[in-house]
Amino acid sequence: MSLKDYLKELIGWYSLEEVHTCLEEICKEEFDFLKRLYSAKVPKTSQLQTQQQVQVQQAQQSQKHTPLRADTKVVVVKQQEAQQEQSESQQQPQSQQQVHNVSGLSDPKDIKKWQKEQEEKKKRELDAQGINPASLLTKENLERWILQEKKTYAAVARDYVGLPESMISSSAKSFNIQSETTKKRAAMIAAKASHKK
Repeated sequence: MSLKDYLKELIGWYSLEEVHTCLEEICKEEFDFLKRLYSAKVPKTSQLQTQQQVQVQQAQQSQKHTPLRADTKVVVVKQQEAQQEQSESQQQPQSQQQVHNVSGLSDPKDIKKWQKEQEEKKKRELDAQGINPASLLTKENLERWILQEKKTYAAVARDYVGLPESMISSSAKSFNIQSETTKKRAAMIAAKASHKK
């Protein structure tokens, strides 16, 4: 079955708008993860410290002739934000860590491949039993798996329904059900947004 066929099936189960919205959400999550991952590899703090030292030296030299410029303080604020971003980026996302613990893999590409293989394996099992995987995405099942058993969307996808994690997320969202990981991520985003204000 090709990607196009999968997309047509998804659009059939859901609407084009829901599939598009969910895809955008996934792209944003992937982008945020990659941004955090690669920003950790760039020594931002040392770059900002060097920049700050240069500006302080320039300010000290110019202080002999003119008062210290007001924009020197801005660099210090930016440095503190960079340190905070760096410490956040070093913390692996919880769902990624949980998949790592289950699969024993650490490379995000390998984890993604393993997750997809597990989903496909489960889907084949359900198909062989004559069960439509999407029919399992009921409010009761999602509440039991996500709220009571504290499973992530990825775990539900690979262990119970054999459908993409994005479909689990979308279905749970339609019933106002949030996984622990999603709640924590939303709290982190809200805290970060209020911190910047």
